[in-house]
Amino acid sequence: MSISASAASSAFAIADELLNRNPRLSKLKLHKLLFFIQAEHLAWYGAPAFPESIEAWKNGPVVADVWHDRPSRGARSRSIPQDLDDVMRSVVARFRGKSGKDLVALVHEEGPWVEVTEGGTVVANQIIPHEAMREYAKRLPKELEPIRDALKDHPRGRKFVADSR
Repeated sequence: MSISASAASSAFAIADELLNRNPRLSKLKLHKLLFFIQAEHLAWYGAPAFPESIEAWKNGPVVADVWHDRPSRGARSRSIPQDLDDVMRSVVARFRGKSGKDLVALVHEEGPWVEVTEGGTVVANQIIPHEAMREYAKRLPKELEPIRDALKDHPRGRKFVADSR
């Protein structure tokens, strides 16, 4: 089953917003957050959060377009749809306190990166399919599901909890 690419935003807009809300975010962690945001949005809403492909690189999933033309810190934020903002907040809250290296280790343990790279033995910048990301996010711990409902009452536009990693 193929999931339609009717994305509401771009990976650049999401990266800009993540950097606006946390200017100390490392490049490594930014790309892992983009991966988890895409996966979770696919699981929650059945559609991608952004149209750009995610590739399996040595250090885990990467949005190549964003890697090569990184958004600037402090760039003017674009409007982020509510559903996407909810997913972003969920992902950032879940991985608060984790470094980019911690997230690399996590994606190297299980999931779509492991699947497309044959356990890390064949890493050739393969595209990670949407369906694999969606299925992975659906397997994440069930205790995370209440976060989705709790986010509806959280004021939008507030900075994420500070996290320098």
